[in-house]
Amino acid sequence: MKNILEEKNIKVKELYKDVNLITIKEDKFKTNLISVVLERPLEREEITLNTLITEVIKKGSRKYPSTTDIQRKSKEMYNSVFFTNCSKKAERHELEFSLVFPNDRYLDESIFDEAVDFLISMILDPLVEDGGFSKKIVDLEIENLRLQIMAEINDKSSLALNRLLENMCNGERYGLNGLGYLQDLDSIDEKKLYEHYKKVISTSRIKIFAEGDVDVDRIAKIFEKKFKVDRSEPVKIEREKYIRKKGEIRYVEDVEDVTQARLLIGLAGNTDIQDAEKYFPLQLGNYIFGGGASSILFNNVREENSLCYSIGSGIHQLKSLIIVSAGIDYKNYKKALDLILLDLEKMKNGDFSDVDIENAKSMLTNSYSMATDAIAGKTNFINGEIISNTFRTPEYVIECINKVTREEIIEAFKNVNVETVYLMRGEM
Repeated sequence: MKNILEEKNIKVKELYKDVNLITIKEDKFKTNLISVVLERPLEREEITLNTLITEVIKKGSRKYPSTTDIQRKSKEMYNSVFFTNCSKKAERHELEFSLVFPNDRYLDESIFDEAVDFLISMILDPLVEDGGFSKKIVDLEIENLRLQIMAEINDKSSLALNRLLENMCNGERYGLNGLGYLQDLDSIDEKKLYEHYKKVISTSRIKIFAEGDVDVDRIAKIFEKKFKVDRSEPVKIEREKYIRKKGEIRYVEDVEDVTQARLLIGLAGNTDIQDAEKYFPLQLGNYIFGGGASSILFNNVREENSLCYSIGSGIHQLKSLIIVSAGIDYKNYKKALDLILLDLEKMKNGDFSDVDIENAKSMLTNSYSMATDAIAGKTNFINGEIISNTFRTPEYVIECINKVTREEIIEAFKNVNVETVYLMRGEM
């Protein structure tokens, strides 16, 4: 297998300990992307703080102290786009700071160095007042995050998934909510957040992605000169456990203000993503089982038996979990659950057609072939491969999927166990 980081157009350079620059040379785009990703273990006491950092940073820096200043500078750089994100990646938390800006080839002047300098200054030279972030900005972002968390709670589909994972992965990082917690917000102020920011900058593993018409030596020199941080011992990030001990099925029921009940079933896949011969049969089998409108669950539970409004299954790759989610009438709970479990047994017995296999292969290979068609696509794909420590190319993944046999899918699903059944219903 060819390592994706060894492709001709990809270069990796270690700038400092656990600070790596990954350049992806692509001439087909009219824009470039620079993305600085700070990687940390998903820790309960840090989650809300991490999310706030990404929101506060994008609102102002010492050089560009207001959103008006940032917008003016972005416009000067031909409508470049600066954005941030904080996301849960399995049992990791990633803080991302990115800039998309025009390729110099399409301009009358070069803005490459200026754009990189702007991004670095936004990350490393934030707006600081009296030993903390701007109190005005922090207070505003705390309230904005409070609204985001409340919106997620009011979105019963999101709430149900979070509740399932909390119960299924109780005591594990994977059971934590990656957005944040309401109960944390009142104890956070501008000084506490700034102190945590300094800790994050000094101890995170840092991945710097540069995608587009980029020169590795040029961008390396800029980052070596200007991306200066006081580094401490980097945080340790442990690999996610993917084998789960089989036990009694756990049944959890919550009562919420809902008219449509939500039924979620947490399945343990017990398959290592790093083992291509076992993982891709599981992934393909999941698509046949509940991956779309042609899936067994959709056709059997929804179309033929009218036991749900919606249904599907998704695979959580690094943790090797398959989550079935259905919107149902509570009166159909038992029938829907029994039919879903019966369909799971069908997968284990190979009760699916060759057409099902070919349709699933077609859909999955198409998704991988299109994964790098837009700017940031290759960055996101490579970041996923780094996280999973697999380093596969899209072409190799497609090859693996096309090689999967019926027998391998059956064998993969024989390792799938029902672990948690979660029901969210309204008042009786």
